Amino acid sequence: MKKSCLVLIGLMVLALVMSGCSFSDSSRHSSRSSTSPSRSSARAGDQRVQKVAQNYQEDVAALTLLYVGSEGSSFDFQRELGQISKNYGIVDWENTPETFIAIGTGLKRGMIAPGAIESLPFLKGLTEGRNYSHIMKGYR
Repeated sequence: MKKSCLVLIGLMVLALVMSGCSFSDSSRHSSRSSTSPSRSSARAGDQRVQKVAQNYQEDVAALTLLYVGSEGSSFDFQRELGQISKNYGIVDWENTPETFIAIGTGLKRGMIAPGAIESLPFLKGLTEGRNYSHIMKGYR
């Protein structure tokens, strides 16, 4: 069986060579055309990731804006942040700068004065260290 397969492959190669067909030339054109779709596919993937990140930040900003005018607690705010993050596949929102940038965006939309940010009850414990600088980045 092996021998007949090898003979068949040999005959096919011989037929191609005799007909003037060049495998290397056709494969080169084939590889050129296949790189273009993979590049556009990668760009489409990047755009989807950016859109998901944008949607996540928009949802966090909207949640923040809701809490600006409410009596909501830090516990409730963090619980809801955790749920939004989970919906987007983010498992560590506490260490994700985009979370705090989005909080800053929500605070700006809520017209909270920068000096009042640290005293908001729902942000208790969230405005420390790097988080505050990320919040201010989103606020700008």
